[in-house]
Amino acid sequence: MKIRAALTIALFSLLAACGGNDKPAPIGAAIAPNFRDADPVDFKQPAPSRFAVHGIDAARFQTSINWTTARRNGVNFAFLKATEGGDLLDPMFKSHWRGAGKAGVARGAYHFYYFGTTPEVQAR
Repeated sequence: MKIRAALTIALFSLLAACGGNDKPAPIGAAIAPNFRDADPVDFKQPAPSRFAVHGIDAARFQTSINWTTARRNGVNFAFLKATEGGDLLDPMFKSHWRGAGKAGVARGAYHFYYFGTTPEVQAR
């Protein structure tokens, strides 16, 4: 029984070690992209794939982003929609902000300017 218990512990330890490093890369540490543009546009040179740092734009339409997976695959930064017009707080902003930060993705927020609302109202 002692040998069986020791083998079981050794096996679980070995399997746990195979789990990989779930810790995200630190902010500022660029990760090479491991993805492609599925809908390429006719870019002038240099093509986006030639740049070392890549990022994404996320808003309420991207409802489920696995930020840890995105970071591991080369998403180094994210621009996150926070507000729009004079009265819209993007419902996914807080979730995206927390998720990106937890995964080590550098992030920034932006306001989507709406021409039907005065600049003064939008600035508030």
